Order: sequence, then C-alpha cells, then structure tokens
Amino acid sequence: MEEDYILNNKEHWEVFYKERKIERPSSFFNFVNGKIPTNSLIVDLGCGVGNDSFAFSREGYDVIGLDRSKVGIMVNKRYLEEHDVNTNITFTELDFSDPISTKKEFDSIRKRAIINNKPIVLYLRFLIHAIDEKTESTLLNEISRDFDEGTLFFAEFRTSQDKSQEKIYNDHSRRYINAETFVDKLKQKKFEVLELNIGKGMSIFKSEDPYLARIMAIKG
Repeated sequence: MEEDYILNNKEHWEVFYKERKIERPSSFFNFVNGKIPTNSLIVDLGCGVGNDSFAFSREGYDVIGLDRSKVGIMVNKRYLEEHDVNTNITFTELDFSDPISTKKEFDSIRKRAIINNKPIVLYLRFLIHAIDEKTESTLLNEISRDFDEGTLFFAEFRTSQDKSQEKIYNDHSRRYINAETFVDKLKQKKFEVLELNIGKGMSIFKSEDPYLARIMAIKG
C-alpha cells in the first residue's frame, strides 16, 4: 500500500514539475523569511521546482534544495544554468524514505554549516502531507539524529480539517495531518515548538483556501 502511494505520487510530480515554471515565492516563504538569522543555511526539503529556494537565494541566504523528483531537480539546475543565478544555491535529488542516503546528505549539510559558521534552517513546505507515514518517520528520525541544538524547523502542511475542502489539484494522493499529533512527534524528537498556527487564509491559491498548519520549532 505504501509502495503504491509512493509510486503514484512520484509519477504525478515528475509530470507536474516537467510542465511547471519558476514562479513567485509562497506566502510561507514570507512567513519564514522574517523569523530567521540573516546568515542562515536554508535546507528546502521537498523543494519541487524551487520557487522558495530561489527566493531565499535572492535574499542572500545559502540554500540547499532537496527533492526526490529527478525532473524537479533537473528543472532547477537548468534554470541555474540559463539565468546565471548566484552560486549560493544547489539542488540534489534525495529520497527521504532511504535512511542511508538521507543521513549521508544531512551529515554533509551539517559539516558545511559548521565550517561556514551558519545556523541551519529546515524548511518543509507541503512536504509532510505529500509523503507516507513511514517516510515521515524516517525523515524525522534522521533530522533528530543529524542536526544540532539550535537548528530551526519550519513546516506547513494540510491538516485533517482540510480533507473535506475543495481542491484545484485532486489527481494525486495526499495525507491530512493531525497537527497536534505532529507536534507531539516533534517534541519526542527534542524539538521545542515556538509557534503553531492552524486555520485557513494562509496560502490561498485561486479558488482554493486550504486548512493548514504552520509550525516553527527549534532543536533543544
């Protein structure tokens, strides 16, 4: 069942990203941008076609975009080549369900941050509800193990209240997350939740106003 979930979603996103172009950043980017140190290393987990990754780069942050979509990463790298974008941004294909490759990448990011004396910001927009529960568990386990005290964590995802809401894109699998349960999981991974917003009006897209959760947390 989980294998079907992963396969169906991967096929959806490969097609979706192939037809997408770089657009303006999300409202979640604006929410996070005002809350982080100016010398942060941004790790955009589930970066897609990099709308927010490029926005952070334009603000002067070092950025690492990670996504399991080969097409999404290819689109981002091509954009870098064609537009001669600043070299403070890189993109890497990564399957978050694979603990070995995820740990290897996270270890590399941690070492880079230490060498360059930069605080790490983990940025997860619309990733948690797009992965299955097993992958979520693997991802949170590796985040907890591999990143140090003081690491900032930002996530935005669809909540259980969003299940009955109208969707513009309704042709792929998604989960609806109990926000309080997810907060408990973060606390178990030694994160302190600094801010939790649940509701509508945070990320309106055309006629769709999803019921979302926004979380800001810090590794203790």
